[in-house]
Order: sequence, then structure tokens, then C-alpha cells
Amino acid sequence: QESRRLEELNTKIKSKLENYQELYDHNQRMIYLGNKVNDAAEKYFQDNKKRVLVSELIRVVETENSKRKKKSAKEVKAQKAKKKQVEQEVAKKVEVIREKKKVEKKKAIVKEKLKPKYIFKIGDRVRMLDG
Repeated sequence: QESRRLEELNTKIKSKLENYQELYDHNQRMIYLGNKVNDAAEKYFQDNKKRVLVSELIRVVETENSKRKKKSAKEVKAQKAKKKQVEQEVAKKVEVIREKKKVEKKKAIVKEKLKPKYIFKIGDRVRMLDG
């Protein structure tokens, strides 16, 4: 019974890890595509040639589409639901982490304010912050 429970726990953890890995890979791919589009936009900003911009965008889209596989509507729907659930889980965990960071930041600011300020005397050497 104990071994079955541990095995069940192990499969849950593995599936969660796979889901997080898929989410991470998807986000990395989106960043990569965003950089490609940004580069094309920058080139267009420099030389104002629409043909180059459009051809670059079409090339990026075609290379991405060549990597994709056709899926049935059921598969797509199931995958979207799974992805949405994983994103919600991650958002909850990230929210907790952000709250902790906010609290730590506030504590650091309060700690900084509590530090005694140095009283300068005539003849002290100082470094100007914006000097």
C-alpha cells in the first residue's frame, strides 16, 4: 500500500514537471519569435522597405508552421484546457512568491530608514551621489 502511494505521488510529480516544462518551452519559443519580429521591425524602421519586412515575417511564420503537426479539434481543445490549468497553477504560486518579495522589500525599506543618519562636520570628505 505504501509503495503504491509513493508510486502514485511520483507519477503526479512527473506529470506536473512535464507540464511546467512544456509551459517553459512555449514561453521561450514566444520570446524567440518576439525577438525575430522585433529585429524585422527594427530593420523596417531603419530602411522603410515593406517588402523586406513582409518577406521576413512570412519566412518566420512558414518555419514555425513547418514544425507544427495537424491535430484534431478534440486534441486542441484538451491541450488548451490543460495549458490553461497549468498556467493558473503557476500564477497562484507566482502570486505567493511576489507577495513575499513585496513584504521583504518593504522590510528592507523600513530597515534602511531606521539606520541612523551620519551628521557631517566641517572638514569631512564626502562623495556626491550625483557628482
